[in-house]
Amino acid sequence: MKKASLLFTVILLYTVSMAQDNGQKNLININGGIILSNYSQMDDWLSYGFNLGYSRFITKKLYADIAVGKGRFKETATGLHALREDEMSSTFNLSTYNFGLGYNFVDKDKIKLGGQLSYYHYRYYRVLETFSDGQGNIISRKAGTTGQSNIIPGLRVTNILGEHTAIVTNLGYSLFAPRVDRLILNTGISFTF
Repeated sequence: MKKASLLFTVILLYTVSMAQDNGQKNLININGGIILSNYSQMDDWLSYGFNLGYSRFITKKLYADIAVGKGRFKETATGLHALREDEMSSTFNLSTYNFGLGYNFVDKDKIKLGGQLSYYHYRYYRVLETFSDGQGNIISRKAGTTGQSNIIPGLRVTNILGEHTAIVTNLGYSLFAPRVDRLILNTGISFTF
């Protein structure tokens, strides 16, 4: 994942420098969304929160994205690794950042549809270990922050509202994550300048 992160950073810096000469638009996105995850060896989890993102068009259809977000991580099952309310570190116990590239396949006056490939990184607070007495009774639990990264392909729909505003919806699915299915859906308003 470190190689992928380095490669995406180099591509992003290169594309931003190309875009400076292109004179295309910048977009600021404010999104709310959810992340659904299904692990093969642990409980499922649902998180929700908000993102603040920046997009820069390199050409008329090719763009680079970067975003940061905060959210609430909560496992949907009541298994051994589910956090109790008294173990929650804060209301916003999930931090995310992502960056990637996208291309608008459909570029009409009122709607744009594109594909994108993004690198996502998550940091969240959860139960890391449980200790039992050998008879199945939990005697101690250790909670802490852990991280995870994925490459996520997705779709982006942009509904143009006015000259400088749009509604942007992103949908992504983690095809490349071992032992986990992850669905990301967010929507929000975008301002161009």
